[in-house]
Amino acid sequence: MNFVLDESNDLVIKNNNFVMVSGDDEIRQRLLTNLRTFQGEWFLDTTIGVPYFQEIFIKNPNPETVASFIKNEILNTEGVDDIASFSIDYDAASRKFGFIFSVKTNSGNIVPTILSIAPTAVLPNESSRTYLINFVSSSAMQMVIGNPGDTAICLDNPGQKWAWDNDSNNWRPVIEQDAFNYTRRFATQADMLAATGLIGEVAIILDNPGQRWAWNDEQNQWIPAL
Repeated sequence: MNFVLDESNDLVIKNNNFVMVSGDDEIRQRLLTNLRTFQGEWFLDTTIGVPYFQEIFIKNPNPETVASFIKNEILNTEGVDDIASFSIDYDAASRKFGFIFSVKTNSGNIVPTILSIAPTAVLPNESSRTYLINFVSSSAMQMVIGNPGDTAICLDNPGQKWAWDNDSNNWRPVIEQDAFNYTRRFATQADMLAATGLIGEVAIILDNPGQRWAWNDEQNQWIPAL
């Protein structure tokens, strides 16, 4: 038995009590939780999760390779004995994957599951999302399509930081006094203050769009833009 999680992975409370889940529903929730975990997002163990950015959300992904990563995560989920059925769908325009599968549990039951996932899945609110992605090498990084605000570090040269340039549709190195001319959009001031910027970045807050902000690298914080 475990706690019920909603679509945002928050605990569900009803009548001032946590809602519990068990049996096949618990296995389905465990599957979705594991498959929605992006490799590298949990700082205590960056090997946990599916390598979406490293292997899946790349230019011209191989469906067989994608399926192998998803199936491996499914089979490593507690309570799953085998995969009974599996199908995959991919929308190139949105880079969105859809998976329809069913598993055979250790108790012999068949549990059907549907999962849709895209590059924005970690933080559904596009206005506040930002990723620091770790790549094994620069060549691996160049295979991945980023989003405005994404930054990256390659493990073969960790001293160099990279940022996604939406105009050139490519990664570019971050250098001193670099001007990216990004306008980041945040839902609230708290979201903005929690985010790390880049040299040259500007931002607006949706509840006060008339005020522009700029990232000050010396103070390591956002300041009002004059």
